[in-house]
Amino acid sequence: GGLVLDGGVADDEPDIDDFFDDDDEDDEDDELPDAGPQDAGPDDAGPDDAGPSDAGPSPNDAGDEDDVYDDELDAGAPAVASVDAGAGKPGPKLSTPYAAAGGPAAVTPKHPNVVVLLAADQIRKQSLGKMFGELLVSIPQWSEVIGGTGVDPIRDFDHVLISGPQFRDPSHIIAAMAYNVPTGRMRSAVSKSMARSKPPGRWLEGYPFPVASLGKDGYRRAALLPRHKQLWLLPSAAEGQIKKLTSAKPFKKSGKASIVLHMVTPWRAFRGTGFPVPKTLSWMRLEMTPRPSGEGPAGAGYEVTVEAEDESEETAADNAELVQAAFDALVLAVRAKSLGVVKIQPATFVSSGKYIRASTRFSRLQVRMILWQIQTSMDERRKPRTKRRRGRKTQ
Repeated sequence: GGLVLDGGVADDEPDIDDFFDDDDEDDEDDELPDAGPQDAGPDDAGPDDAGPSDAGPSPNDAGDEDDVYDDELDAGAPAVASVDAGAGKPGPKLSTPYAAAGGPAAVTPKHPNVVVLLAADQIRKQSLGKMFGELLVSIPQWSEVIGGTGVDPIRDFDHVLISGPQFRDPSHIIAAMAYNVPTGRMRSAVSKSMARSKPPGRWLEGYPFPVASLGKDGYRRAALLPRHKQLWLLPSAAEGQIKKLTSAKPFKKSGKASIVLHMVTPWRAFRGTGFPVPKTLSWMRLEMTPRPSGEGPAGAGYEVTVEAEDESEETAADNAELVQAAFDALVLAVRAKSLGVVKIQPATFVSSGKYIRASTRFSRLQVRMILWQIQTSMDERRKPRTKRRRGRKTQ
């Protein structure tokens, strides 16, 4: 499941500009267009490489560990928590983001506790595609790398795979993206990010493809793979992995789902939300699949499917009832708070073996409101906080 280690780099290395002669007619124009969404671009089907297996490390939360990286990351690190369904018992039904992504899943963080696959070529075809793009651009980690470069995460990429121990700390995140704009334009975007870095970034030598240092104190690496039109972002601590990208493969062609999410110890992500997620759940997966435009009174929306693994059949059965009661209460609370305007579709949480599953539908309006809520929450977090001392406030 992993990449083959590259033995080294040829003695006669080409000049950095030689990497960008990819017959893109408009490479002379380094500015990215401000035009709206493009078509899906070239087919990126690639080989049907299933990527890492569903078996993997125990679902530990890396948290703030200092040794997230050893000398190198593990090539082909397993994608998710291990699953031992037992003979004749049901296993997981939802794919991991790694399995759905295909080739790029072969290089992963040491602790891939949170993994997200965005099928941007699917998302931009939907009416909410622009809103998804605006939300991604506003994320500080994304803004730091390509903010102000003119690159749009939904318009200019077909696939985005992001993984790491946690998303609160971007210093250990690995991102692989398949772009659909000319490679020269992507080089220009990376160059702008390098110039904005403190100290300014630089193109690094000793690699068989263009690699740049960027970000504060050069803590991030950007690798361009013109052959597959891929942009990789890795932490400097993962530099030992970069040469392994010589064997990188294309993304699989997008499936039906626009968003595929996997996280371990999901209760941690729901802390402070008021929604009780059992601590016995080792992992949770979620898929968002667009519905046909003719379905539902509110127009096209999404089918949302959730699956989680519990520690046993008994806890799964008990926790399915607990989560069901909490979800039903949430439906009633949202309807009452909105005076009946917002109506969440019901969902039935069922257990099968040690797995809990549910699915529901969200209208286009409901998804728009959820995105707006997320954007508002992010804006609030960026505001300066008032410092508090015992018994008094200080500015």
